[in-house]
Amino acid sequence: MPGKPTYEELEQRIKVLEADTSKAARPADQANLLTIAIGQSSIGFAVTDLDGNLQVLNNAFAEMHGYLPEELVGKNLSIFHNEKQIPSVEEANRQLKENGIFSGEIWHVRRDGTVFPTLMNNSLVKDENNKPVGMTGTIYDITEQKKIEEKLIRTQTLFKSVMDQSPIPMALAKIDGTLEVLNDACLEILGVENESEAKPGINLLQIEPTWKNYDTDGNFVPIENLPLARALQGESTKGVEYRIVRQDGTERWELVDGVPVYDKDGNIIAGFIVFPDITRLKLVEQALKESEKKYRTIFENIQSIYAEVALDSTLLEVSPSIEKILGYKRDDVIGSSISNFYAFPEKREEFIKLIQKDGKVTDYEVVLKHKNGNHVTGSLTAYLVIEDTSEPLKVISSFQDISKRKRAEEKLRQSEDQFREFAKILPGLVYEIDDKGKLNFLNNLAFELTGYTEEDIQKGMSGLDILVPEDRDRARENIKKILNGADILKNEYTVLRKDGKTFPVIEQAVPVKKHGRVIGQRGVVLDERERKRMQEELRCSEEKFSKAFYSSPVPFAITSLDGRMINVNDSFCKAIEFPREQLIGHTVLELDLWVDPIQRAKMIKAIQDNEGNIELEAKIRTKSGRIRTMIISGQLQDIDGRKCLLTTANDMTDRIAAQQEVLKLNIELEQRVEKRTAQLLEANKEIEAFAFSVSHDLRSPARYIKDFAEFIKKDLASGVNERTFENLDSIIKTSRKMTDLIDGLLKFSRAGRAKIKRKRVDMNLLVKSAVNETEHYTANRNIKWHIAELPETEGDLMLLSQVFFNLISNAVKYTEKEKTAVIETSFLPGDNNSTIYYVKDNGVGFKMKYASKLFNVFQRLHNENEFEGTGIGLALTKRIIERHDGKIWAESEPGKGATFFFELPGKV
Repeated sequence: MPGKPTYEELEQRIKVLEADTSKAARPADQANLLTIAIGQSSIGFAVTDLDGNLQVLNNAFAEMHGYLPEELVGKNLSIFHNEKQIPSVEEANRQLKENGIFSGEIWHVRRDGTVFPTLMNNSLVKDENNKPVGMTGTIYDITEQKKIEEKLIRTQTLFKSVMDQSPIPMALAKIDGTLEVLNDACLEILGVENESEAKPGINLLQIEPTWKNYDTDGNFVPIENLPLARALQGESTKGVEYRIVRQDGTERWELVDGVPVYDKDGNIIAGFIVFPDITRLKLVEQALKESEKKYRTIFENIQSIYAEVALDSTLLEVSPSIEKILGYKRDDVIGSSISNFYAFPEKREEFIKLIQKDGKVTDYEVVLKHKNGNHVTGSLTAYLVIEDTSEPLKVISSFQDISKRKRAEEKLRQSEDQFREFAKILPGLVYEIDDKGKLNFLNNLAFELTGYTEEDIQKGMSGLDILVPEDRDRARENIKKILNGADILKNEYTVLRKDGKTFPVIEQAVPVKKHGRVIGQRGVVLDERERKRMQEELRCSEEKFSKAFYSSPVPFAITSLDGRMINVNDSFCKAIEFPREQLIGHTVLELDLWVDPIQRAKMIKAIQDNEGNIELEAKIRTKSGRIRTMIISGQLQDIDGRKCLLTTANDMTDRIAAQQEVLKLNIELEQRVEKRTAQLLEANKEIEAFAFSVSHDLRSPARYIKDFAEFIKKDLASGVNERTFENLDSIIKTSRKMTDLIDGLLKFSRAGRAKIKRKRVDMNLLVKSAVNETEHYTANRNIKWHIAELPETEGDLMLLSQVFFNLISNAVKYTEKEKTAVIETSFLPGDNNSTIYYVKDNGVGFKMKYASKLFNVFQRLHNENEFEGTGIGLALTKRIIERHDGKIWAESEPGKGATFFFELPGKV
């Protein structure tokens, strides 16, 4: 079934049909045939009067618009157009009136409101006097044609996007070798900065490159033998490696693919090449070779014995270190049975069972025979090598001589025996338990204090058995901590004697290690009965002072000279956030109260030297970790015959903080006054500059208006002439300039007084809006926009919109002399969570020594005859940015464009 006609075929058919319908009168039979053909045609046909009212139309015309033919007769063509199409329709009517014909694309509106593209050919119908009496036209729905064109454009865009974003160099060349398409990765290789420089003039088959190509054998490869030339001859190449040597001596490797591109008739029309840089891969290959060399060096110099053994125990490979450890030469033992080296054959059988079960063996202790007959004890680690078929292939093993370690372990055992002998006579309770909690050792004093005997230990007594039941869970958790790596633990327990009596103790425990692994716990236990007795005495002493002591709002503490807490009142407990029971009996060092313990030591010495009252300011750490500033007062007191220290601690933190806050507020107030003064000085400078600028820039237009008005007055006296109208035009132009200046000044003034309405602002919408606003005077210009996705900020939407409009419109204005203008908007991260936005162009630029004038009112770096403007836009932009606590600056070079940066702070 034939397909739809192409766009070109359709256009030709329409022209033929139009030519036929515009001829003079025909014979009747031909006219009838023509009428039938038009009625049955899929091309729309219509005849209207000069006002566009439909007189005659065929079914195709009505159907494509969603009507019946009888519904459209008498209707005006305007029902097929909306406001958007009016300009193109008016242009078509103009061509029709001037030339008598129109041919082109026009969008039409269907009955249901949808729009579709059409190809139209219209002609004027004239009577015998050559006077226009109507219009005739043909129309064809080209929606499908447009879809094909759009799909082609999308495909081309996608292809170009993939190439541009790829880090791999790609290029498409025509059949003659001329570059058609290339990506950025190619630009560096070709020595150009952008595609526009490379595409029109470079022929890859004719250029003299700045590099030379060599194959993997080191042979030079001329251009005509490279993959692109071969692809243009119809040959596909894949994965061909080339070494590229530049003129400066640097090298790189490329892996090149080249394929020919055919048209629908099978003719080669282009060649496509891809040539990724594989220099790093080649370096990796070289590193691998070096690694293999290093492996061989390590293998030959390894201190352990590395061996590969077949499943039948045949020694396949062994490291030269076997001679040093066992006395055998490597070449003498390869091929022999590994069983010959075992001092105890049953260990070999046990090893085979283990590796068959688990596939590996770790730290397996064996004894091998030295060539001289001695035994060498070692640690064996091995694993099975499995094939893809899951069948064992061989065993790889490493034997490390541990004879020295075994001798060290023997010495350690002897040392342990000596420790036990020494611990038996120590004046403290010494014990040792294994990792299961079983008692291994108690010294003589421990037997005496607990009532247990060596026989009890031999029966498998647990270390928890000598503690009261309520302490055992806690002790069990502390043992776990030691086994999990804790170095030292200090605990309080109650011991349960064999006869049922109890007494308090303090235990200090450490781990017992072997080969770096914790195998148990060892500890020293001190009888706490004497300390408890002292605590009881202190409790009785407290009662004597309790009324005055506990009721005082002043924090009081009684301590021994070594810092041990004897008594404290409620105020003291509240001040340092400790309950009394956690203070009594403990030293200030244990409780870590003093931030600077040396300070307390100096206070104690001063009190002892003077025997008087000492007062100082100190930092005290509470239980929660807060640091409080306190006035500590200490005085020696004789309590129950002992020298003690009576101290008070008055918390001054809040008072000091209040004083510091007042000081801070004073400083902030001074800073605000200085800032406001600076702002007022700046405002005065602006007012002076403003007044000068107004008097200068507004006086000039006013003087021009006065002078031109006097000229007109003189002209009117002698009669209106051409110069009169020129003077009137000058007055209008000067008035418009004065109006622009006044409007700009009003905006500048409002920007300094307007209240900032802060909210989240989408900067992308502001850029898009600014670009749209410039469209009316950029319609006929070639501008490349590079607009990046910008982050949001916080600020006044309307004021920030003015910033982007001013900067983008300036970029448009100062690039108007460029053949191709390039305008870019993007951003950079700033300091302290700020964002730096910028607008960059390739326009006329300026000298940086004049940059300080850019942001002043009425300051211009270019003559008004070159570029129009009031000189207020950048001053207004600077004021808006500063109102947002930001800053603005510019960088430029004459003839190389300018970049305007403005920085806005992060979220406030």
